[in-house]
Amino acid sequence: MDNNHSKLLSETIGNDIDSSITESTQAEQEIAAKHDGWLSMADVPATEVHWLWKPYVPLGKLTLFDGDPGVGKSWASCALAAAITRGDGLPGMIETPRDVLLLSAEDSLSDTVRPRLEALGADLKRVKAHPALILDEKGFQQLEVRVAKHKPALIILDSLFAFVGGKKDIYRDN
Repeated sequence: MDNNHSKLLSETIGNDIDSSITESTQAEQEIAAKHDGWLSMADVPATEVHWLWKPYVPLGKLTLFDGDPGVGKSWASCALAAAITRGDGLPGMIETPRDVLLLSAEDSLSDTVRPRLEALGADLKRVKAHPALILDEKGFQQLEVRVAKHKPALIILDSLFAFVGGKKDIYRDN
C-alpha cells in the first residue's frame, strides 16, 4: 500500500482516530524533507497510539495474523469482526458497534464466512464483504470509497497476498 492510499485509509477510518495519526506522518515527512530524508529521532515527536483492541490491534495501522495453514487465523479474524459489530466481547476494545469490511479470497462467503460470523454472534448488517476485489489502482479506489462511506473499525484481507494480484512479487518492493 503506497503512502497516499495509507494516508487516505487512515484519515477515513472514523472518529476513534483523531488527526494525530496523519499529522504525525506529515510532520515526519516535512522534517525528513529538510534533511535528505533522514530523521534524527530527537526531531520526531512522540504520539499516542489509538487502539482497536489494546494492546493487540492498533487503529489505523497494519496488523497481520500470521501462522501455519489451519491454525485459525480466518476464524480469529471473524471473531474479532463479530465483537466489533456488537461493540463488545474483548477486553480493552471499543464499546460502540462499528462496521467491518471483509475481503475473503480463500473462503466462500455463503458456506463458510457467513455461518462462521453467525455462530460468533456478529451483526451481519455491519459486515460488508467483497469476494473478488483485486487491490490494483481501481481496486484501491473502490476500497477507499467503501472506507469513506462506512468508516469501518477494521478491514480484513483474508489473505492479504490473494488481493495484490498475480503480477506482484511479494518478495520485492512494488
